[in-house]
Amino acid sequence: MLHDCRVDRDAVGDPHSLVLLTYERLYRGSESTADPDRLLRALPNGQWALLVLNVLQGLVENGGFALFLHSSGGLLEDVVAAARFVEAEPYVPLLRDAVALFPAGLPHDEYERDVVLGAWSGEPGATAALTRLDERFAAVTHASATDLVGHALAYVERHPEEFFLSGAEAAGELDHLIARLRERAGRVPRAGDADVAILEARLARRLPELPRRLLQQVGDGGWGPRRGMLGSAELARVAEQSRSLGCWSDDLLPICSIGQRLYCVQTSEPALPVRVVRRARRLALPHAAGVADAATSLRDWLEDWLARSAP
Repeated sequence: MLHDCRVDRDAVGDPHSLVLLTYERLYRGSESTADPDRLLRALPNGQWALLVLNVLQGLVENGGFALFLHSSGGLLEDVVAAARFVEAEPYVPLLRDAVALFPAGLPHDEYERDVVLGAWSGEPGATAALTRLDERFAAVTHASATDLVGHALAYVERHPEEFFLSGAEAAGELDHLIARLRERAGRVPRAGDADVAILEARLARRLPELPRRLLQQVGDGGWGPRRGMLGSAELARVAEQSRSLGCWSDDLLPICSIGQRLYCVQTSEPALPVRVVRRARRLALPHAAGVADAATSLRDWLEDWLARSAP
């Protein structure tokens, strides 16, 4: 059964964020022990090709074909098919040659694959063969107008319907998320239009749609992780106080406070990634010190809370 991981186009900033958001949807709700190769193969063809080629390029650029084979070598034949699917033809010959090094294929099980690769690496010419693949990959990338993932993103541009939800589908998903959050939050007061207007005036900016709907349709604080979601009045106060932190930036919007951890959405990015800021005074250091990634998007962060707090 195919696992459709289309995303809301409005949540995609730069093209490479599409990869992160597609991964987010792929792994949301999956067992932590799920076979990643099997998960990828459950995607529709376009999404499968995008993620498979992203895996290959990321690993080869960081550790050569040796790293790819050890980490994800079970996808070796997939990368050839994926490159052809997105018409990344300059890469196909060298990827076929990589497949030809292992006529019996490579096991999908990591332990079994390491055993096979360990035995193969002792054969004459094995190291040289990997070096040639690395050099050819770099040469093709240098000679091409775009890299391997760039070819996949060009396919996205030609076939957006395979990667993005329609406007109605995206709106329906958001409505469903709000309804589930409201049910889990229980009976808590909600913000009115006047509360939001005062908050936006104090922040000197308009709230993104999802944070606004959380305040007005789920609860004006007092729900969520450890009931730490901030209400409109507290949110404004915390934002004003946080400006004194050396790690603060004006595009951070506080949403949840748990002890010394302050969870914020980065409003300058369409997906609204969640960052965690540690507010201890000793972290009043240069810009961005004390800030760490918490989730690729606010939706994912909320979905994670729903999953962890399920009765």
